[in-house]
Formats: sequence, structure tokens, C-alpha cells
Amino acid sequence: MKYNLVQNLDVQNKTVVVRTDINVPLKNGVVQDSTRIKESFKTIKHLLEGGAKKVIIVAHFGRPKGKVVEEMSFKYILSDVEKIYGQNVDLLRLEDADKIQKSSSKIILIENIRFYPEEEKNGDVLSQTLAKLGDFYINDAFSASHRAHSSVYGVAKYTQVYAGLLLQDEIFNIESILNGTQKEKICTIIGGSKVSTKLDLLNNLIHKSKYIVLGGGMANTFFHANGFSIGKSLFEPDFTQNCVEILKKAKEIGTQIMLPEFVITAKEIKDGAEIEVKNIKNIKEDDIITDVCFDGELEEVFRKVNFVVWNGPLGAFETRPFSCGTENTARLLAKHTVLKNIKSIIGGGDVVSAIGAAGLKNSMTYISTGGGAFLEWLEGKTLPGITVCKVDV
Repeated sequence: MKYNLVQNLDVQNKTVVVRTDINVPLKNGVVQDSTRIKESFKTIKHLLEGGAKKVIIVAHFGRPKGKVVEEMSFKYILSDVEKIYGQNVDLLRLEDADKIQKSSSKIILIENIRFYPEEEKNGDVLSQTLAKLGDFYINDAFSASHRAHSSVYGVAKYTQVYAGLLLQDEIFNIESILNGTQKEKICTIIGGSKVSTKLDLLNNLIHKSKYIVLGGGMANTFFHANGFSIGKSLFEPDFTQNCVEILKKAKEIGTQIMLPEFVITAKEIKDGAEIEVKNIKNIKEDDIITDVCFDGELEEVFRKVNFVVWNGPLGAFETRPFSCGTENTARLLAKHTVLKNIKSIIGGGDVVSAIGAAGLKNSMTYISTGGGAFLEWLEGKTLPGITVCKVDV
């Protein structure tokens, strides 16, 4: 698939609008993780080095639902943006058209686009306003590209949208695996608490991936579907039949769904809880399955494949000692990535946080900033913000 790319533009003395993602976590007014701000600067730096007269940044922060919410103003992260970008950034409202044009700053940050009710409604007036802000419009917000919002999708009715450098990284890394690699060479690791949110993903991946490793609370529903007792563990009884059908279909088409033989159990989920490693056949009525305990089976799989895609933690990783399944898997994956045996792509906020906490981010091939967009892309869905960047054939 061909896309309209930012690097094909002549931006000399032009004003360029970039829809990016600087939606970072805050605690007591302090940025906890500036990764998205750092990643957003790649395209902005490219434009400035290309001679752009001005770069206007459009982005969202939190979920204000079309209202001005004080604590979701960009003023709380402005200093971090300026520090990472290395220069003064003017924070202005979309209504301040005159100030935007007269600003002497090379970079202007438009106040939270989700303060405007038309954004999430994909309103034409807002779409037109955004299209008229500059000479070119760039989408670099992969994390918002599954939303048919004005700043991501609607704006394309009034101007050509080009893919930014970060958006391209996301597209090409995922497409190269799911569309350009033999099924036998792909392993996917899927975790998280609920299988109900991963049904579309699993039904797509059984056709794309030879090995699917399952963990997290969602694995408990699969254990239940296989007839195992899971004690007091979290699971979704209403989706047991869905799991049965996925297991059956996977077997029919030669996809291996891997559930751990051994799990970590506790009587309650709390810091410092006593744990026990048990065979899944030996779970008691008062046991809670809190983590997985894969052994040599993952090592064996990683030696057979070229790519590993991971979404979702494999246990209740926020509470120690239930993070070891996720951390051990991350260390094994990092080892094979560093040895260049495989390429690893990680997506989803929780698992990215877990890998970051283990100090292994730099040992993975690619860390997606996408979240929900990453998940929908793996599900095989069409993302509005990517569609508008495609070259018309």
C-alpha cells in the first residue's frame, strides 16, 4: 500500500499543521512518562530542518468530552514540550487565529483539540478550520488514528493529509509482519484481563500467526473452556463458548494456542501475598490465578519464528509478586531480540509500562505508542486516520 509521505513535501517557508500525540500521564501536575512527547518531535524536527516557516501542533489531552476542563489544559505539560523540543512553544487557542499568524515562535501548540465538541463528532466546521491553518496537514498521531474525528479524519475532506514519520513507523512495522511474513514465522503474545475485548483480535490472529501465547485474566476463561478448575480466579463465563470456538478453529487451521501448564496462585491479590506455583490441574477452590509460569516452551517457540508481537500483560503485574510472568517473558524476548534472532513489536499501555519498569524498552525492536489503535490494527480493522493518508489509485 502506498501513502502520501511527509518527506516528499517541499516545506520551505511553508506553515505545516501536524496532528500528533502528546497525551502523556500526569500525576500532581508532573509528567510521569514523556515518551510520546519525545516521539512527536521526530516529524517536527524534520519539518524545521526542511525550512518550514512555522509548525502548528494539533493534539489532544485526556477525555474532556468537548468541554474546557482546566486540569486537561496543555499548560501543564508546556514546559516539558519546550524542554524536549529545545525551543519556545506558544500555547494558543484555535480561536486566536490572529495570534497564530503573528506569533514569532516557530512552533505553536493549539490548546487541547478535544475541548471542542465538534472534534469527536467529526464536525465539518472544525475540519475546515483545521485544514485552513497551514499549507500542509500531517497526521502523526497513530494512537488516535482509529478515531473518525475532525483532526484525524474529517480534515481530509478539505485538504490532503500526509503521513508523519512516527505514523509511518507504526504502519510499516505492523504491515511488514501481518502482511509480509509467512504465518509460520510469527508468534503473538496476548494478555490482559478480559477475553471479551480480545475476541476480534484472536479471530484475526489465528489466521496470521502460527503461535498464540495467552496469559493474564483472559487466559482463565480459556482454562475454564478446557474444563479446568480455576478456583476464585477472574474469568468471563459468558464468553466460555467463544473460547471453545477459537480453540477449535485454531486447531483446524494449524495454529497453536499456548496456555501455560503452570501458574502462580495466591489466596488474595495484595502486595507481599504468599504465592504458590501450581499445575493448572491442581487448582483449589480458594485459589486465585494471578500470573503465568512459562518455562522452556517459549524459548522453543522464539527459536522457530522471526517476529514476536505482544499486546497485554500476562499477570496482575501492578502488584508484586505477580509481575514475574510478564518480566520473565520480556527478558527472554529481549535476549532473542538483542541476538537478532527475532524482531519484537510491543503495543498496549500496560505491557509497555511493564517492559519499561523492567528496563527493557531499548532491547525491543519497536515499541508502539498506539494503544487502542495498535489493537484495532492487529484485529485487521481499517483505521480512518491511516486511510486518509493513502495514495489514491
